[in-house]
This record gives sequence, C-alpha cells and structure tokens, in this order.
Amino acid sequence: MFAALPLTLTYLPSEHFRPLAVTSARRLERLPDVPTVAESGLPGYELEAWYGLFAPAGTPPVATAWLRAQVAALCASTAIQSYLRGLGLEPATMTIEQFATRIHSELDKWAPLLRARRLPLKDPES
Repeated sequence: MFAALPLTLTYLPSEHFRPLAVTSARRLERLPDVPTVAESGLPGYELEAWYGLFAPAGTPPVATAWLRAQVAALCASTAIQSYLRGLGLEPATMTIEQFATRIHSELDKWAPLLRARRLPLKDPES
C-alpha cells in the first residue's frame, strides 16, 4: 500500500509491517534504511505529498501578507520543525511564486493521467 508517512509511523517498527520503499526523491530522515522507489528499480520515480495554505480569490493583500508572515514565523521555529519532523514531515516554506510553480508542475505532471482515467480535472486558475 502507499500511505503518507505520518500515517505509517504508528505501525513502525513492527513484526507485521515492513516498509519497502519511499516515494520521495531521496531517503527520509525518519527511515534512513528504507530505499527510494527509484533506488529500488524504477529510476526517475518520485511522488511526494505536500500541504499548502490557500486563501479565497480577492483576499486583501494585507491579509495574505499577514498570514504568510505568521506561517513563516511558525515554520522557522525550531520547536515546530522538530514537531513536524517527528510526524514524518519535511517542513518547507516557499514564496508565492515558488508555490505557484509547484502547483503548475504538479498539474502538468498528473493531468495526462487524470484525463486518461477520465477523472475530473479542475484548473487551479479558476
């Protein structure tokens, strides 16, 4: 099965479950002995779960600037970073431009698969 790391850490270590690989581009800090899928024989394979914070279109710039500053301050906190890493997450922050690039690159990567499977695809610009 494929599952997000925070959901699986509850079951590790275990005599009943054994992680075979991680889907990220590099090995994870929490599971250093578990190879990546690419290392396991599928070169170029990478699939990462990520989280983002969005605000409704038309949100006043002063509000989004305040929210970005609050989130950046939290993410810069050693305590928060340790907590997130404890959950198996890799804390990272991006500029709005970097985040937009990430969203578009994910859309470009997965849209053909969604279309081939006839799954609904919503344009992030709408």
